[in-house]
Amino acid sequence: EWSETGPLIQPMNISLHPHPVDCYIAQWTDGETLFAEADSTPLLAVCRLILALHAAGWLAKDGDRLGGAAS
Repeated sequence: EWSETGPLIQPMNISLHPHPVDCYIAQWTDGETLFAEADSTPLLAVCRLILALHAAGWLAKDGDRLGGAAS
């Protein structure tokens, strides 16, 4: 699934980790704040993380870079 997942995680510095319980964990941190989401496939974990970052106000309006939390 790298052809689908890679373009999403590389520009956003998202890390992806396999979990021993048949899931994948996608993580992003700015050094102080950590966001993490898990799902059954890498693509779903990354998509869940991107949606969580957006809901928390951490995505820029253009959607391709991360910024600070919305005020």
